[in-house]
Amino acid sequence: MRRVRILAPLCIALLVAACGDGRSRTLPGSSNSNNNRAACGNGVVEQGEVCDGIALGGLTCVTLGFGAGGLACTSDCRDFDRSGCGAPPTCGNGTTDGGELCDGASFGTRSCQTYGYSEGSLSCSANCGVIDTSGCSGQLAQCGNNTREGNEVCDGTDVGGATCQGLGLGTGTISCNAGCASLNTSGCNSTCTPECGARVCGPDPVCGASCGTCTDGTCNADGQCEAVSEHAPRILSFTTNVSAITRGQSVTFSAIVTDPDGLADIVGGTLEGSSGQVYGTFSASGGAGAYSMPLSWNDMHLVAPIEFTTEEQRTFMARFYDVAGNQVTQSAQVRLHCNGDTACDGSCVDMATDDLNCGTCGHVCEDPVSCYSGSCVLPIQWTPAQTGSCQQTCMTLVGSGSMCTAACDFGDGVINAAAARYYCTEGICPISLEVRVFSCTQVPPDTYTLADGSLMSFDAGGCCCVIP
Repeated sequence: MRRVRILAPLCIALLVAACGDGRSRTLPGSSNSNNNRAACGNGVVEQGEVCDGIALGGLTCVTLGFGAGGLACTSDCRDFDRSGCGAPPTCGNGTTDGGELCDGASFGTRSCQTYGYSEGSLSCSANCGVIDTSGCSGQLAQCGNNTREGNEVCDGTDVGGATCQGLGLGTGTISCNAGCASLNTSGCNSTCTPECGARVCGPDPVCGASCGTCTDGTCNADGQCEAVSEHAPRILSFTTNVSAITRGQSVTFSAIVTDPDGLADIVGGTLEGSSGQVYGTFSASGGAGAYSMPLSWNDMHLVAPIEFTTEEQRTFMARFYDVAGNQVTQSAQVRLHCNGDTACDGSCVDMATDDLNCGTCGHVCEDPVSCYSGSCVLPIQWTPAQTGSCQQTCMTLVGSGSMCTAACDFGDGVINAAAARYYCTEGICPISLEVRVFSCTQVPPDTYTLADGSLMSFDAGGCCCVIP
């Protein structure tokens, strides 16, 4: 079974320099940056910050291409607040030029969707330095906020009222897989409660569990013991060598049978399922009236498909005949399990990572898509200037049914939604390369300035998208 590291293709295609060119690499949250993690609000520009409070790295409105005024820092330390700056000379020509963020009705490729809204219109400040989202409304699906939105099947604790019992999976707790595209039923206990009712023998109609056996006679289709001819065979015992099996294992059924007209009167016997399926015939096993039949997991699946969430109690019935056609039955049970995993089409699978059964049996993640936490996830190339945030990028490049999710490893062992690589293009360049991570709704800046004035420029990026 294919086991692909989620963002290995992305690391190769987009972050080649970051992953293997030998140059310095700093990724927030990775082992080489934990001791220098930025603390926004402490008044010191640290790794990953553009500014911090009044610490602006010596930059002013004028050096950023605006008119004179008061430059400030945004509350998240990721960008400058240009609202107090004067307008640049080109502001008002309807085209986003130089350091402008917008100009009139021109916002580049940005839209309300870029900022996580589903509809509405952006507006631009008089100085072309602030994009106003107050005209936007609605909300795009944002996986991870515990609220189902858009085409999300679930989101965190919001599973849309789904229950294990409602899905026919017994008791337990339903959860949501990463990516919000499918329910996680691994917390369900599919142990079924038999409903025998008036039945005294054979399997119950709900779970297939045994309702009892007939000590004398045979069990009919209604679960009642019927008297048999005094000349019919008698099953003295019907047992198995093991009580449970998993894939790759076998069970042997053994029966001791006698007949009032002598053992020679016994024609033979069959092993049947709860719905009348025939698994095979018994063979004499040496002793007088002794019969046995081995049955493997795979052979069992060929007759009656094996598919369950946690386990299955399967009922088997031995049926023996004599020369005159008289018959007698007796049942036994065997527990089928996958050591905590799920059975799909006879195979034991981990639906959180199985590319052929991702989240549900038969849900295939086609290469290069991989299964992560029950969702099919695809790493795609990200050019924010063209497609905006990763939420918008996933919807634009993959399809309206896709969404961004924080479920990908961008090469450092930390799970994130998006990453972008920046190179130092101007200045002293104390670091030549930095990889920064972003949320699904963040739009990374084209450039940012280090504390010493060195300019870092966007080079390449990647988004983590769920494939419906």
